[in-house]
Amino acid sequence: MAHALELKVVAEGVETKAQLDFLKGLDCDYAQGYYFARPDTKENIIQWLLEEKKYSFNKDRLRE
Repeated sequence: MAHALELKVVAEGVETKAQLDFLKGLDCDYAQGYYFARPDTKENIIQWLLEEKKYSFNKDRLRE
């Protein structure tokens, strides 16, 4: 229904690859959950994002 309304679909609580594969089969647009990362502090997340080479962020826009 969401795609028929031209909305993006976000799945929450993904914990396993099997769940992610199932959601991909349903054309889910985004997913989040423990499969990707455990909860952490804002400071640690910002540091991790800045260190990862596959993400590009403007450091001035990330506030600590």
